[in-house]
Amino acid sequence: MDHLVSAADLRLHIERIVEHLEFRDSPRHRQLLRYLANHAIATGGRSVSPQAIEADVLARSAGGRGRAVTPARVLVDDVRRKLERYAVAAGRGDAIVISIPLDDCRLEATRNTPVEVAEHTPLPPGTPRPVVLVVEFDAEPAARSLTAPLAEAIGERLGRHGGISVILPVSRQDIADRGLAIEHAPAAWDADAGVHGMLMALPGEPGLEASLGASVRLINADAAVVWTLWCEEPMAGTGSDALDRMAEKIACFAADGVRVSRLQP
Repeated sequence: MDHLVSAADLRLHIERIVEHLEFRDSPRHRQLLRYLANHAIATGGRSVSPQAIEADVLARSAGGRGRAVTPARVLVDDVRRKLERYAVAAGRGDAIVISIPLDDCRLEATRNTPVEVAEHTPLPPGTPRPVVLVVEFDAEPAARSLTAPLAEAIGERLGRHGGISVILPVSRQDIADRGLAIEHAPAAWDADAGVHGMLMALPGEPGLEASLGASVRLINADAAVVWTLWCEEPMAGTGSDALDRMAEKIACFAADGVRVSRLQP
């Protein structure tokens, strides 16, 4: 596994892929992709033996009834082709590329090489209004309807903080259509920084409320991460209340990050 892709980023990206149409209707393919990702994280990207896959994935999915009917290499080839189709379509703008080498049972994760964008010219020293781009959040299916409202709320609250100009939320599809990775969107929109993240619905446990969670990043125009934030809000009452509280918290952190860091890598 590429050392530039953290375990947390890889797991988040795998969860995004398994919810795509290529994998949504195939529990076995989803299970194998997660298995290969966990093995890559645990071993630094070493290969898995077909025998291990048959024992750990195929036999278990068949209820432990002896040897798996489908050979491991056949299933790995199926997942490889699905990843290839995803990479050239829905995943063409992703910051991370997941692949499986031919004739191998090993998952590789690499950072995407973005297309060239116009060179960004920083605002002159002392300019009081840095420009921040808000990107519509990625999300799991249970929270997908909340991503656009959250991005809009963050942008609106950032504008209240003063000293910051906000570019209205840009969709991830708009970024992908330009052939860009999310990290390079600020430069393409001539912004000094960008706020983006992943939104999750966290179910309640005995004695605990359900909540919304967001993994958020502020990145500058050179694609350097200024800060990361984990934000969680209980969904007591209505989900919109939790969204408003989350947007305010993220906007405050973004505004502070812009002012304190001066957006330098």
